[in-house]
Amino acid sequence: VCDSSDGIGVWNWEHEVSGPSRFRNNNQPGTRVTSVTLINETSDDSLLLVGSNNGIVKLWRNWTHGHPTLMTAWRALDIAPDEGPGLVSSWQQTRGRLFVSGHTGVIKMWDCEKQLCVQNLPTASDHVLTCLSSDPDGSNTLVAGCGDGAIKLFDSRVASHMSLVMGYKEHNAYVISAQMRNESSFVSGSLDGEIKFWD
Repeated sequence: VCDSSDGIGVWNWEHEVSGPSRFRNNNQPGTRVTSVTLINETSDDSLLLVGSNNGIVKLWRNWTHGHPTLMTAWRALDIAPDEGPGLVSSWQQTRGRLFVSGHTGVIKMWDCEKQLCVQNLPTASDHVLTCLSSDPDGSNTLVAGCGDGAIKLFDSRVASHMSLVMGYKEHNAYVISAQMRNESSFVSGSLDGEIKFWD
């Protein structure tokens, strides 16, 4: 879990009941953590990727023991800190890809091993992207939720200008979560409590 600035707390609910392991992400003053993602989560050497509302992502090792080691950091997105959702992200384990967006009009796809942006997907929206989710099974499908209640589906196999393959305006409020279940179905939820299942 994260606090309103750069504090991160880790609970191991299977083995520890005494409280969380805590550490700081060492953000720049005036910025906050807006995205936390596990990488290699089934491994004993899992990593923690932490994104902030200034577009910086940091990759931490040994994060479960209270003495994390910063492996690397880079600017994944060119955004200015604001009160919105900041940087939102989705990690695709099978391909080693990180998708990031925010209030920028683009979704960036990163090859994390190379720390190289390999594709920019235009969002075709004037509204902030509030959440991202890639297919956990490794397909090229990506779903994004927007501040105006829209849901957008992208396909990263095609040219960037054609990557937006479908858009829906079914929610009447800010989309707070959209999660891919597989290549052809996902779940979305909005601020007004409405949840929708898509296939």
